[in-house]
Amino acid sequence: MDEEMLRYKMFRFASRIGFSPPYFYDRKLIDRLGRYKGPALILQGEDDQFVPRPHAEAYANGFPSARLTIIPDCGHSVVAMKPEETAAMVNGFLNDLGQG
Repeated sequence: MDEEMLRYKMFRFASRIGFSPPYFYDRKLIDRLGRYKGPALILQGEDDQFVPRPHAEAYANGFPSARLTIIPDCGHSVVAMKPEETAAMVNGFLNDLGQG
């Protein structure tokens, strides 16, 4: 599937489940993120068309201990588009925690 078709299908899916601009941004959720005290890894594709960078940064800043990692040359579906890089980042995160 080419990138344009993937983007179309993702936007179509998002609209069916009720997401609308700004995508996936929930101020009430961000206010509650601080309740979670554990580590968090937030991955974002550099070319993400769904979640603007400031929103990803707001989510990361909402956690007491979060790491925001931007994956170059990647859209919203980081696992599907960059599986090896995603796995390496998750493994690195877990290794840094002593859990890998």
